[in-house]
Amino acid sequence: MPFPVFYLSLLLPDFAENHRSRVVALAACITVAATPFLPSGIPIVLAATAALIGVRRP
Repeated sequence: MPFPVFYLSLLLPDFAENHRSRVVALAACITVAATPFLPSGIPIVLAATAALIGVRRP
């Protein structure tokens, strides 16, 4: 389980902005929730997809 923690640590600097903090929190929740149920790498891809969609919206 060290990989989701490492991924979340990369997202911590984005908590400075209000909108981005919600996107980062959503991506973190997706990663942590999906890790026990999906194979390695898939939770990170899901969280990155959610982050990309969230950052595009103003």
